[in-house]
Amino acid sequence: METLSHEARARLLPGRPEGDEEALRRALAALRYTPEGAPTAHFELSAPLGWQWQPRAESPPVPGLLVSLAEPGGRGRVLVSMDEVPRELSPADWALMRLEERGHTLLASKSEYTPLGAVADLLTRASPPSGPVLARTNMAKAGRRIFLVTCEAPEDEYPRWAPLFYIALATFRALHRGDAALAEPLDKYLHIHPAVVGFSYPASLQLIEDIRSRDEHALRLVDPAAPGEDTALHPTLTLRSLAGARPRRLATEHIERARKSGARFDDLPDLAPLPPPDLFEAASGLDLTGSSPSGDIALRLAVFESEAGAVLLACDGPARARAPFGWAVGRRAFEIVRDTLFLV
Repeated sequence: METLSHEARARLLPGRPEGDEEALRRALAALRYTPEGAPTAHFELSAPLGWQWQPRAESPPVPGLLVSLAEPGGRGRVLVSMDEVPRELSPADWALMRLEERGHTLLASKSEYTPLGAVADLLTRASPPSGPVLARTNMAKAGRRIFLVTCEAPEDEYPRWAPLFYIALATFRALHRGDAALAEPLDKYLHIHPAVVGFSYPASLQLIEDIRSRDEHALRLVDPAAPGEDTALHPTLTLRSLAGARPRRLATEHIERARKSGARFDDLPDLAPLPPPDLFEAASGLDLTGSSPSGDIALRLAVFESEAGAVLLACDGPARARAPFGWAVGRRAFEIVRDTLFLV
């Protein structure tokens, strides 16, 4: 990712335009759109007067495109797309995958974590034959549906459109929320020894208990591979509680097990403090990338402490560049388990 100066960020990712509020309202129109054949995908946003809906056809095609909205000259435009994702994913991870499919590279990102997963304000650049394009993308989630709103213009013209693009992004709203907040249901797990441990996890994962005793408990959440698929492209989550264990020990032992299976990491860095979940006194973790005989790998690890003991949560899987979808599935599953984990 390129490094943008503070001045460039302010110019290309502006907030609400300053000036006469009443004049601004008169220059805008509140628009609603219901895509043909997709009544649950209807949405609303505000755009300058005179901007027009455009046919869905794009060259090259935009995945999941519902409609585009363009100024009369067609230089500045807003693309609204929607996908029904097959698994629970963070909207920000899905957005970046889709943009990369269209040849965009990331210039700047400001993310925010929500109960539905991370969302982000993304600035990207693409280089089609007609010349370089800058784009600003936001996203919204409603169950299995993830909406992407991308505002783009030729790079040399983008700054003059940037304030209006902000308005379109800030006023976008999906009008059909649906019944479920997440893309897939969650299952629940509860165990008693060596402490009462419970959490929720995506139902598509397979839970396997490896150790179950009074002093130690260990289990895996495995993302099943379809027949013929490479299992190395699917993540595995591990949870382990061990009576009297310190966080560093749990982290070191997990990494050593990965190394014995062929993973190669640099020296283990210090565990960095993390905000602890409810009912925990402290938390720490780390993110590692490494390699294995099957390709590049990623490890995300956190240890949570309380009076009752410590719990390790780890996600081992492919690196993002190697398998973006598998990486995103594991990342989101890690978040859900972390957010719902309790120990008494």
